Amino acid sequence: MDAFVAGSRGRPALSFLCPKISLFSPPSHSWFRWLVGAPRVLPPFTVAAVLRPIHGDHDAIDLPREADEIRGLLPRGFDIIGVLLVGGEGSDADVTRALEQARALRELLFGVAASHGLVGGHMDAATGEIRFVVSESGWTNSVEGSVVTWEDEPGRLLWEKGCLLRCELLLKLPLYLRPDVNSGKC
Repeated sequence: MDAFVAGSRGRPALSFLCPKISLFSPPSHSWFRWLVGAPRVLPPFTVAAVLRPIHGDHDAIDLPREADEIRGLLPRGFDIIGVLLVGGEGSDADVTRALEQARALRELLFGVAASHGLVGGHMDAATGEIRFVVSESGWTNSVEGSVVTWEDEPGRLLWEKGCLLRCELLLKLPLYLRPDVNSGKC
């Protein structure tokens, strides 16, 4: 798995293409953030966008209604790759709960278990430090991650890795000028 190579000592790495401020602002009634990626196109555990839950509060999210909303928002090829809790205690139970929420939402969205790894994490709102675990598809055990990176040029990575068709098209446009009636020239 490529994500394990990026991390230190064979541990997975989490990469964000969205700005860090998107995790904090505007203030939300929920601690949850859905992590959106494109696991078939982008490198594993690469977060392209972060969504806030619409239905429920930080204690109880209405997953069936949330799945209906997200199903309409996600473009084809994008998927929920995890959940990040912002604030709270940051205990192991919180991180495990985030991973279970990601699994449950994924099953509601697509009716099957995830065919890719899922991320469950916690972000300390004061320091911005992220602690996360990764669970491979079908596995019940999880591996704690060690490296979090924020891409400097996220657009470049999306164009290089995520673009299915890229072309330049030369257009030759005819130029029409209105003849100047007074001078007799075109």
